[in-house]
Amino acid sequence: MHMYEPADIVIYMQDKGIVAKEKSLLAVDTNTNKVIAYGSQAESYATFPKPNVHVLSLMHRGAIIDYMAAVELFSYMIKTVGEKKSLFHRKSVVVCIPKEYSLVDKRAMEDILHQCGIKEIGFTKTTLASYRNELDMRQNTHTPSMVIAITKDEPKQYLKEYVAELIEYAKQECISLETIKVILQEKLEENS
Repeated sequence: MHMYEPADIVIYMQDKGIVAKEKSLLAVDTNTNKVIAYGSQAESYATFPKPNVHVLSLMHRGAIIDYMAAVELFSYMIKTVGEKKSLFHRKSVVVCIPKEYSLVDKRAMEDILHQCGIKEIGFTKTTLASYRNELDMRQNTHTPSMVIAITKDEPKQYLKEYVAELIEYAKQECISLETIKVILQEKLEENS
């Protein structure tokens, strides 16, 4: 599997603030096929590879690309929050998702969270900060017990992935790098 720049998964609870933040990565021991590290700890295996460890990148631009790995990571994160799984059966969760999420992406995320024991799931295409402000404004109304945000601390990395894909596509179509530069320059001038 191609190693994508990991998204950040943040869990926010109304009464506690941000309670968990992890990279969307898992490290798996290839000899035993068991997960040996989650999130940021798994990122260290990507930085300093070991022969018997494979790092799974379970999201690409915030969308799930490895369903089983995502179930594993989200289950781990929800358990580390310190809440008993049975409490989540009665609580609502809102997921802040990227704007480009499709219905299929939302359904996959919903299924993953159901696998983790969460029953009531809503979605918003806003950032965690915007959603928190929205929660503060509606103090007396029903608020979710937990907000899960799919974010990116370094959005330039996503842009680099887009550009790399654009260059690869241009090569396949025999379009020169000079032509790409001209097109990008035209677009920049249009948006100035």
